Amino acid sequence: MKQVKKTILMSLLVLAMISPKIMADNDGTASSDNEYQFSGYDIVHTGTTNGYSGNDPIEKGDDHYGWKLGDFYVTGFTSYITDSDGTVVFLKNAGDDVKLSYRLLQDPECLNDDEDLEIHSDGKAWDEYFQTKTYQNSKGLLIIRQTDYQNRVGEPLIYEAFLDGLTKGADTEVHLCEEGDYEVALDYEIEVDGSYIGIIDKDTFEDYRQFFKFKVRNGNCMIFPLDLSGNELTNESYSPDGFVIDFARSRYLSIDVKYMVLVEGRNGLVEDVRYNRPAADGEKYDQSGIYEITIKNLYTQTVMTKTIYVGDDPSIKMMAIDGMSIDEVNESLYPTETEEVVKPTEPIEPADTSEVIDETVETVIPESESKITTVETSELVYAEENEETDNRIIVIACAVGAVVLVALISIIVAIVKKNKKKNVDPQVEIPFEDEEKIEAVQTDLSKPDVNDAVSKSKYLREDIDALPYNGRKTINDQNDADQKTDSK
Repeated sequence: MKQVKKTILMSLLVLAMISPKIMADNDGTASSDNEYQFSGYDIVHTGTTNGYSGNDPIEKGDDHYGWKLGDFYVTGFTSYITDSDGTVVFLKNAGDDVKLSYRLLQDPECLNDDEDLEIHSDGKAWDEYFQTKTYQNSKGLLIIRQTDYQNRVGEPLIYEAFLDGLTKGADTEVHLCEEGDYEVALDYEIEVDGSYIGIIDKDTFEDYRQFFKFKVRNGNCMIFPLDLSGNELTNESYSPDGFVIDFARSRYLSIDVKYMVLVEGRNGLVEDVRYNRPAADGEKYDQSGIYEITIKNLYTQTVMTKTIYVGDDPSIKMMAIDGMSIDEVNESLYPTETEEVVKPTEPIEPADTSEVIDETVETVIPESESKITTVETSELVYAEENEETDNRIIVIACAVGAVVLVALISIIVAIVKKNKKKNVDPQVEIPFEDEEKIEAVQTDLSKPDVNDAVSKSKYLREDIDALPYNGRKTINDQNDADQKTDSK
């Protein structure tokens, strides 16, 4: 007995654990076998003979209170969401068939197991909301209307005697739903038998209406680019002649096409956007360039992009066929060369000029290496800064050298002058006035009445002795020269 209780307890525990998941699966993510029900309790009392336009709630005391005629339900979807206005949106994928069906829960001749209640054949049935014509002997007026992706309201599909012939518990497929917005209404009239003993023709009639809306959308995010021959193009395909876009009947996707071309930029080719606009189903795109297609599902928020290359431009082919990026294309078309640094050869002697101070060194670059390419801006700045620093050092060195040279020359001149002063006898210096005396003596020696050296010597002795040493030496030297001349 304990074992049985334990087994039951474990079963209940497992059921409690999986129940939330089952409920969650039924509340948004469903398989194609799942169904969504629009309950028959969502009905209103419309009054009588007014085109089912009334909207009174079912209250206690109403003949329709507490029971429902049947339920509509939708099957064949993959998942569903609720739109911002509360409308249910069924999302379908490829292969899904979304169907609207109806399940009758009552016997039309004995509603709610009451023989006095039955579905009545309305002799003047019309629907004011859908603006239908008047139908005779309508036993359940079913109306379905679809609005397409272009917001075009279609003609309503009308079943004027929908409940006629249905049996209790039967499931009836009503409509196969493609993408679109749907409005559904079931208008019916109930006859209440009021006859009793001795009284007849006291039957009453009441009109009721069940109304709901839903939407059907593709849950995927697929479109199909096709080349001009009708072949599908996958992402990053190359189609030299162009392509078209097949929406695959996915009418509620946001599809944009961005068209770009390659143009010359500062550092090579760049992508230039020429337009970015919504796509059109079947539109042809054949201008040379790059096409980026962006597809967004507004309900699932899924985004997908596809790139198609068009044209015969070599750069386009490199990207499409070789799978190269724009940077790789630029590297291929405009290779970057690094500058070669050449060491200086032997210096060239400067020209022979008396004023050359600095020696210049010329760098000889071989012809095979004469091509100097552009270096990076940072390297040029660095080289210029080094060159300026070297120039400042040279200027400072030259200035210091000049100062040192001037100082050396001054010292040498001072030493030479000092040595000259030491080697000259002070008596050799002949003042200006003594020079005049010497000239006077020399004039006297040249007089015609003085003919011999003795007379000259006697005549001039006193004057010569009066001269300073250097003056006497000058006269004596001249006398010696004259005597040598006379002896010859």
